[in-house]
Parts: sequence; C-alpha cells; structure tokens
Amino acid sequence: MKLIEDIKKAEEKAENLKKEAQHKGEELLEKTRKTSEKALAALDEIREKLLKDKLAQAHTMADKEIEKAKRAHETELKKIRDSFASKKDQAVKKVQEILLTWPSSQ
Repeated sequence: MKLIEDIKKAEEKAENLKKEAQHKGEELLEKTRKTSEKALAALDEIREKLLKDKLAQAHTMADKEIEKAKRAHETELKKIRDSFASKKDQAVKKVQEILLTWPSSQ
C-alpha cells in the first residue's frame, strides 16, 4: 500500500511540477514578448530619428545645390546681358557708320 501511495504522491508531485513549469514557461514567454515589444519600439524611435536626420541632411544638401545653381545662373545671365549690351552698342555704331557712309545720306 505504501508503494501505491508513494506512486500517487510522485504522480501528483510530477503533475504539480508540470503545471508549475508550464506556468513559468508562460510567464517567461510573456516577459520576453514585453521586452521584445519595448526593444522594437525603441528601434522604431531610433529609425525615425535617423530618418529625420538623413532627411534634414538631404534638404540642406539640396538647398546648397539649388543656391549654387542660382548663383551660376545669375553669373551666366549677367554675362549674357553684358555681352548683349556690348554687342548692341557695337551694332548701333556700325549702323550709324553705314548710314553716314551711305551715298544718299550725304
């Protein structure tokens, strides 16, 4: 009889250990899940911050390039205007010379 009682006690103890192990396993899974969610949230925040930084750098670089292009455009436009003014003056002088040397103008 004692052997049967010992076996029953051992079976109950094994069942209790099994339930306890299952409970501990579920607790560990939940704890790991929460930790993972926190880590994932932290990674998302880091990613967002990096994206904002990279976007700000890209805007800065684009603004610099736009400014450089504007300066180059203004320089070329000034050259064209100066060249036009110079050519215009030369053309006016040539026309005046032609008109003065034209036989009917005398």
